[in-house]
Amino acid sequence: MHPNKKISAITWESCYKGAVVRDQDKGTALNYPPTDIEPEMAQDCQIIRDSYDPNDKSAVPTTFLPPGSLVEYTIRFQNTGSDTAYTVVVVDTLDTRFDIASLQITSKSHYCKTSISGTGQPIVSFTFSNIYLVDSTTNEPKSHGYVKFRLTPFDTVPQNSVLKNKAGIRTR
Repeated sequence: MHPNKKISAITWESCYKGAVVRDQDKGTALNYPPTDIEPEMAQDCQIIRDSYDPNDKSAVPTTFLPPGSLVEYTIRFQNTGSDTAYTVVVVDTLDTRFDIASLQITSKSHYCKTSISGTGQPIVSFTFSNIYLVDSTTNEPKSHGYVKFRLTPFDTVPQNSVLKNKAGIRTR
């Protein structure tokens, strides 16, 4: 219960930010403007991510980055195969505007060896040898792994720049 009301309510529907959508295509609540706007009211539209592929990569922050700030990446992986993965290698090709000397591994699910390669474009590899990552049908909670790292763009990177990189995962 909300302290100033008898009932609190949450409506969870799709957000159509920046899209032209017919009223009948929206959810029920978005068809009607709020009639009782109060300080306790808020709207938050976020992307809902859902995929069959359990591997993903996320970055914080995802938008404006003040000069000298770190970007923290998390790469998650899962063994959805039919047998144990003995080695998992995560390879991330970084934007050339990142200062590779600022790379810091902040956490990881299992022991891994980190190496940096690439001429002109830095490539960081995380090799999880002897990880013995069981498959998800045998033990779903123990079939997951991750690595978290952060690094800083060079000071010469203009504000509002898009920094791109791409990760890949392979198992043996």
